[in-house]
Amino acid sequence: MKKYKLILLIAVFACVTSCTDNKSARSYGGTEEISLKTNEKLLGITWKDTDMWVLTQDTLTKVCYFREKSSLGILEGEIIIK
Repeated sequence: MKKYKLILLIAVFACVTSCTDNKSARSYGGTEEISLKTNEKLLGITWKDTDMWVLTQDTLTKVCYFREKSSLGILEGEIIIK
């Protein structure tokens, strides 16, 4: 019985993590929505594998931010350009 529970757990995990919003939008033509922070304007977007990188600029300080929106929402990076 333990073997069946383990197989079921692995199958559920695979289903949950296999089709994230990023992967769906990039691979299958799904929809991805991004909300910008206050006083930011969008400069560009690019993909790295299934992760999306968004380049924005703060309209008050003119500082640019290159932020990662990862598939699973874990370990998202940010680069600040002054």
